[in-house]
Amino acid sequence: GNYLVTGTIFADYRCEGPGVDPNYIVFGHNMDNGTIFGMLKNYADEEYYKEHPCFWYLTPDGDYKIDVYAAVTLDADDKIYQVVVHGDALCDYLETLAAKSAFDSGIDIADGDTFMTLSTCSYAYKDARFVLVGKVTKLES
Repeated sequence: GNYLVTGTIFADYRCEGPGVDPNYIVFGHNMDNGTIFGMLKNYADEEYYKEHPCFWYLTPDGDYKIDVYAAVTLDADDKIYQVVVHGDALCDYLETLAAKSAFDSGIDIADGDTFMTLSTCSYAYKDARFVLVGKVTKLES
């Protein structure tokens, strides 16, 4: 309830939750001091990816391991933001993103897998966004 100049991390209003949506989209500011999603740009470096191949999303309803699949710079209106894309169409699209990624994760994906996309602004060009896409695995309680 308090104002914060950096804003907050938030999920796309159309999404229900990780492991539920085919592509759960989370947004955050790209802060120069590395806070919020300021560290995502580090995934443009393959060595950084090798040191940080996964991350965890912890919620009161369950915990999730996210295996990083791809990191790319995209347009603000890219297809990744269309949460209705799912199944084979989503996998096909994610494979095209992986081909543009700064690294090859080697992760196999298939229809029925769920993903999390972390999105932040990029200064690569006007209306650019940097996204990190990962494959979601719900952890047992």
